[in-house]
Amino acid sequence: MKNDQLELDIAEQVKFILLPYLQKFHNYHIDASVGEVEIRERVNGKKTSKTLILRAAIDHESKHIFNPNTQLLNS
Repeated sequence: MKNDQLELDIAEQVKFILLPYLQKFHNYHIDASVGEVEIRERVNGKKTSKTLILRAAIDHESKHIFNPNTQLLNS
């Protein structure tokens, strides 16, 4: 599997799962590039003003996928 194919597959699955939520936005964009998938909403229709909805980072070498927007809290 090519490296970018995994990102495209993840983007398609995320879109399918989140579609009911994403349809509430006037405009959203899913970007899949090597090592990352991002979903962003445009705020007030401005191309330069986007809100991050989800980011998935893919490390092909270690075969890990993670969400860099979350933090683990130590108890």
